[in-house]
Amino acid sequence: MSVGIEVTAVRDLGALDELRKEWATLHWDAAPGSPFEHPAWAETWAKYYVPEGDLECVAVRDRALDCPLIGFA
Repeated sequence: MSVGIEVTAVRDLGALDELRKEWATLHWDAAPGSPFEHPAWAETWAKYYVPEGDLECVAVRDRALDCPLIGFA
């Protein structure tokens, strides 16, 4: 088992799509999160307002817990 935090850059809409389920779960667990933090809203916004190649997000995982998503910005 690895120990530590893993931070991964997310720079395209395809990568956001791959994180959608985990991201939605993280949002649900962090209730009462803002609807603007939910992947359904954020992905739609990014699709229309972020030029291709300009997306800058990070996914944070806890390797000690078998890498669940623990943060997203």
